[in-house]
Formats: sequence, structure tokens, C-alpha cells
Amino acid sequence: NKAEIKRLIRDSWSARYEIIPDFEGDNDLGAFIGFWVAVGGSGKDGVPYLGVCLGAQLLAKAAGATVVRSPVKEIGWYHIRLTPEGEKDRLFSGFREEDPIYHWHGDMFQVPDKAMLLATNENCPHQALKVGKSAYGLQFHVEVTDKSIKEWCEEYCENDLAGRRDHAKSMIEDYWKHKQAFDAQAQRLYQNFLNIINHKSAIRTKSVYA
Repeated sequence: NKAEIKRLIRDSWSARYEIIPDFEGDNDLGAFIGFWVAVGGSGKDGVPYLGVCLGAQLLAKAAGATVVRSPVKEIGWYHIRLTPEGEKDRLFSGFREEDPIYHWHGDMFQVPDKAMLLATNENCPHQALKVGKSAYGLQFHVEVTDKSIKEWCEEYCENDLAGRRDHAKSMIEDYWKHKQAFDAQAQRLYQNFLNIINHKSAIRTKSVYA
């Protein structure tokens, strides 16, 4: 559904600023749908994939699930907790639940049939999922820097609703407070994902030359 995909893109702050800032019209939409189809193939074919925020929602939709409004819009620093499946998954090896993770989303993916929910919290129960053997989606952000938070906050504060400027200021201050632990958490997750890619590559190479 083109209208639904457009809504997801326009509701995604990270997509607007970092993926497709000049997204307009059906030409860009066609390219994005091509990407979406590739995401679906990743889950079916076992190709490693790591989607963040909108990328997680596209993975869920490509696997047959819907995207709905989150019970709570999460903008800022929140904790997540791993499910039993998440605790056993290689992507979250060494993950520290006591360290907060950055969020900026109003939507939430539903979990597709045969997919696994890997992380949750009280505000948004669907925080991370796995489709197939190595396609992952994260509703939260591990890639942000102070620069990206400031950029997102500029638009966030254009509508000068009560408390928004104070909220934006506190999010940036909290970034520096959490930076060391947050960066370490992100690096662990990236390394875990690289290990998953290398493991898949080794298996495929062994299969080709067997």
C-alpha cells in the first residue's frame, strides 16, 4: 500500500534526516519499495539484515505484519529489557539492560508470524524482533550522536509546545551523561552483528567448496 509506506516514511525522523531527506513523489517511492522487497527477501533467504526504527517496521511489514501506533510515543532515553529469546540471541550478547537506549518513534511494529520478539519495555512492548535466521529490527536507536539529536530537535521544537525546548535540552544533556555506556553498548551490538555476518559467510563459503 503506497499510502501506508509514505506515512511510515514521513513519520520517521531518522528517514527524513538521514536516509531520504529529499523524498518526493512516486519515483523515490518506487526505489524505496524496491528496498522493502529486498528486506523481505533478507528474512526469507537468511541474508543478515539490521533495520533501525523505520527499518524494523519495514522488516515487520515485509514479513506480513502491520505497523501501529505505539501505546506511548517514546522520545528520549528509555530502558529496554530482553525477552528470554533475546537473552539467548547472539545479537544481544553482552547487552546491559541497566544502560538506557535512545528512542524517537510514535509507531510500533507488530510481530510477524514465526518471528521472535527479542526486546520489550512498558511503553512500547515491541522493541526488537528477529525474522528468519538473521534479519533483525530495532525500534530504538543505537546509531545517534549529539549532532543527529540536535537536528531532530530543531524540527521538534518548531512547534513550541509547552516543555518541548526543555525536553530537547535535557535529551542532549543526557546524551553526554550516557555517552560512554551508550557508545559501548552500540559497539557491542555492531560487533555482534558483524560476527553474525561472518558466521553466515563462512557457512556459505564452506557450502560452495564442499
